[in-house]
Amino acid sequence: MKKLIIILLMLLSVKATIAQLSFNGAPYDFYTIAGGMHQLFMSNPGFDSWTQANYNRKINNQPSGEINLTFFLKKCDFGGHVSFGNPYGYGGLFFGRRLTARRSAVSSWLNFELGSTYGFYDNTPPVGYTKTADQQGQDLHFKYNVFYVGLSSWNYINALHFRIGKSTGMSFNPGFFFSANIDPFGHGRWEYGYYTSDDNGDYDTPSTSTFHSTTFTNVPKLNSFFMDAGIFIGFGN
Repeated sequence: MKKLIIILLMLLSVKATIAQLSFNGAPYDFYTIAGGMHQLFMSNPGFDSWTQANYNRKINNQPSGEINLTFFLKKCDFGGHVSFGNPYGYGGLFFGRRLTARRSAVSSWLNFELGSTYGFYDNTPPVGYTKTADQQGQDLHFKYNVFYVGLSSWNYINALHFRIGKSTGMSFNPGFFFSANIDPFGHGRWEYGYYTSDDNGDYDTPSTSTFHSTTFTNVPKLNSFFMDAGIFIGFGN
């Protein structure tokens, strides 16, 4: 099996050394949808000390999924992404510019991002907190949410590009990304509460959810700076 994978990668490399992201090799006016895995890195000494002192444990972040939708217009790109996480994740919108030449081995874009990041904890109630009457029997969560800005680099490995179909079909490109992000205002806050679904039974109106919560200011905030990195495979028209 290992030999088969190596042979396949060699064939793809020979076949597609100058391939591009789009199916027909067009440098722009197309889109890709990418999915993969990522690892978010965030150092939280204050919050970690708080959980160690009160719950005798440190909450570690685990690798999780990433989804990205990108539109390419000439030398620019824009789109949005969601990085799922346990317990940390984030998502937002981005726009940027291509850094590499059209026929380069790796197609790279540098993007500016705007979005929000979160921490979402179960079984971690605030210390000494007494539930309100409406919280009794509910599925309660301890949640952190904050706005961020950042820079990200998305890189598509053209040597591993391959296509499915002859005149029409799909184009596939693996790649990797990394980002650096910061909360510029320090407005993060902790909330403890539960969700309710606002479903009115009308199929023409999408249901929404509301988080009923109590805000806490005596819990250490998460770090205002975090980084992210991951791998993905993108496919487009």
